[in-house]
Amino acid sequence: EMAEMSAEDLFETSTVEEIRQIEKKTRQDIEEKKEDLRQLVGARYRDLIESADSIMHMTKLALAVVEAVTNVQHGCASLHNSITQP
Repeated sequence: EMAEMSAEDLFETSTVEEIRQIEKKTRQDIEEKKEDLRQLVGARYRDLIESADSIMHMTKLALAVVEAVTNVQHGCASLHNSITQP
């Protein structure tokens, strides 16, 4: 309701040309805000994709570490068996 009163006051106190200028300025502001939002969303989307890529890379590295540890365990077991068996 405050916006309506404000608009009413505007129409009561401003000329048509002033109202047109205010409308033009408001539309420009809206377009600027839309562009700002598009850029913000685009940047956040790129951040999200980069994070997902990093997570995938970390997953691959973790799997490689697990495989290396498993190989070391098997090597230790084989070494132990060869030492303990005559």
